[in-house]
Amino acid sequence: MDHRILTLGNRRSSAAPPMRRSWSDEIMLSVVSLTAGVAILISVSAEASRPEMSATQPGQNMKLRASVNSCVQTAMDVYDIPGLAVAVVVDGEISLERGYGVKHRFRGGAVDEHTLFRHGSVGKMFTAAAVLRLVDQGVVNLKDPVTEYVPELHFAPGRWSADRMRVRHLITNTAAIPSYRSSPEGTLADWVLTLNEVHLLGKPGAFWNYSNSNFALADLVVERASGMDFNDFLAVELYRPAGMSGATRYPAEAVAFGNYSFGHNDDGEIYAPDDYTELVDGFVSAHDLALWAQIMMSGGSRVLSLRSTAAAQKPQEPLHHYGGRPSSIGGGHYGFGLFIDEYPDAEIVWHSGGIPGWVAWVGWIPEQRFAVAMLANSWPDATNGLKNAVECIFAAQRGVTMPDMSEPSDTSTWRPYAGTYDAIYDDGFEFEVFVEYENGQLSMTAPNPDSPDQMVTRVLENIHASTFRFRPDSQSYWDMTFLRGNGKWAPVRWLRNSRFVGLRRLVPRRAGVRLSP
Repeated sequence: MDHRILTLGNRRSSAAPPMRRSWSDEIMLSVVSLTAGVAILISVSAEASRPEMSATQPGQNMKLRASVNSCVQTAMDVYDIPGLAVAVVVDGEISLERGYGVKHRFRGGAVDEHTLFRHGSVGKMFTAAAVLRLVDQGVVNLKDPVTEYVPELHFAPGRWSADRMRVRHLITNTAAIPSYRSSPEGTLADWVLTLNEVHLLGKPGAFWNYSNSNFALADLVVERASGMDFNDFLAVELYRPAGMSGATRYPAEAVAFGNYSFGHNDDGEIYAPDDYTELVDGFVSAHDLALWAQIMMSGGSRVLSLRSTAAAQKPQEPLHHYGGRPSSIGGGHYGFGLFIDEYPDAEIVWHSGGIPGWVAWVGWIPEQRFAVAMLANSWPDATNGLKNAVECIFAAQRGVTMPDMSEPSDTSTWRPYAGTYDAIYDDGFEFEVFVEYENGQLSMTAPNPDSPDQMVTRVLENIHASTFRFRPDSQSYWDMTFLRGNGKWAPVRWLRNSRFVGLRRLVPRRAGVRLSP
């Protein structure tokens, strides 16, 4: 899981701790998309002295080997990544898998395709699959209230209550639960009791907003519905049938496996796999992730039904350019625990993840049965390295690139965004946001992130469609999207940022006056 926000170009220092109310829409690792904003360098250079790849098919494709080596080694050199593992699936078969570099920067140990890494939010696809497995077994219905399985679930008093939340909302990131900023402590049952002090950011099901808490709660639903510990359920019902022999949620099992990597932070800190115990994180190898991609591209195989597999990879919720994402036609979609990016020439289903010390990425093109899985033992800047290496491979092997889709919208369409928004921060802090439209410009007044008692007014920069950027100072920014209610012509209802959501106050309607869309 993502245990703190990862900055991609909008924090003063990557080593600085996040401010309590820094509203920069810092793009989470799990929301890093494949874009063409970086130069893709594909050169067939002499191979460095790395461990040899494991050829799973005779007559290994040398072009694949050369392009993967170039893409990976460039990323490792630029981002100083100690160790990395990659697996590539071509035509539904694992055609290349190998390791690069070392498990520990100072102790060495060659990485290979079976080396275990922490996977972070890549685990969201496993949580969603666990829920769908129970759906296939007739134990869970996605329309069931979450309180049917977790009756003690309550949130802080407010406009919306827990009984409105459905299981489907959890695995589509539409439950409106603020994402926790530190790992849950104790058991999942202990953690859920702390939610009675948490305010929902909006009406469950109203809009998509990334949240680790949604999936932690889904983990608990799986426990209650199955009668098994969630970690054990994954092992028995998912990992074992999928043949993922190294995958585990238990740090002790990763250490016992023997072939594991150490995590490296950019500030120099190094973690052993069992240095911290996470309720909501686990370990996988590049080989394991490639097997999972194969299963998803082949209709679920031994794990899920055809129907559930298709539903997981089908657009369920629009992202509305979350975080200013012009990287996918239409702003992208979310399935069940999976991102779905629409490119001009292909559709890529994927998820990434990161946790102090490690980053991960896996994605596939279902129609082409082509997939890439990659893990690295470095964090957080390696996030960009992994993204660059992956998009480099997709471009080299499948010609999949994304032109810059950014296109400012017509200023005449901005007037409906004006108004007063009652906002709530993910820690419960309530405040007002004032948006004004004048002379073709939008300006916004909101509390200063550094000094919440002071108000700051800035002209908004249009990023794409209804997504805008607010710069409280010259070194930071936060992105947000104006969202309408149900329907194309519905009034604007929400102002969404990754850390807060604002509900627009409705202007009383006068008799005989039609509200502007």
